[in-house]
Amino acid sequence: MTDQLFSYVLAICMGLGLSAAAGFRIFVPLFLAGLALRFNLGPATDLIRMGSNLGIAPEAIGQPWLASTPGLIALGVATAVELVAYKIPFLDNLLDAMGAPVALGAGALLATQFLVPQGNSSMAVSLLAIIAGAGSAGVVHGATSLMRAVSTKTTAGFANPIVSTLEAVASTLAAAMSLFLPVIAALVLLVSLALVLWILKKRSRKIA
Repeated sequence: MTDQLFSYVLAICMGLGLSAAAGFRIFVPLFLAGLALRFNLGPATDLIRMGSNLGIAPEAIGQPWLASTPGLIALGVATAVELVAYKIPFLDNLLDAMGAPVALGAGALLATQFLVPQGNSSMAVSLLAIIAGAGSAGVVHGATSLMRAVSTKTTAGFANPIVSTLEAVASTLAAAMSLFLPVIAALVLLVSLALVLWILKKRSRKIA
């Protein structure tokens, strides 16, 4: 029972943290999650071990294609292209607008990849994981899009590469923390989301 509860906590924290990382960059957390699954790194290994103790096949933990050779190659190329494309002013704003639905989908995928297989294949659990993952990615993506729009307006796009670099670093750190320190990553995410909501609420009051 203790192992199962710990497995749930790890899965939830890892999924939400990776979802938030997808709000900064779509493919970075997917690529890193695939590498972790491929080489059994961090708590991903614990989830596979605990899952086998619960009678769950190792290949059912996470999305198998993430750890496959074709999947890693595709995600690696997509990650490189995404990182470079966001360095180009004004194109980054276009990517933000076009990438919003993709970011939500990536967030939902990352939230469900570890949680749902943990003996929870019910529609309710799957739906909750999708909503939580998409919501986390959506909030982060919206905040970064707003920051980039302000940068474009105030600096004519000259500061956008700096913003892009900070976002890439944030995505990498958030994904790495989610994979190796999932509980801490989840706590940081919750505090950050609470801070963002507080700032937005405060600004809305000033406008009103």
